[in-house]
Amino acid sequence: MAQEVRGVIAPGKDEPVRVETIVVPDPGPGEAVVRIQACGV
Repeated sequence: MAQEVRGVIAPGKDEPVRVETIVVPDPGPGEAVVRIQACGV
């Protein structure tokens, strides 16, 4: 079953970032879904 998650979208240079709900589809054959717990920029 597809999941809905919140994500920060940075569309491009000099454009404001935004928070959106993103639908993560079910993985297909040979694919996997991973959960990221931390990220740094």
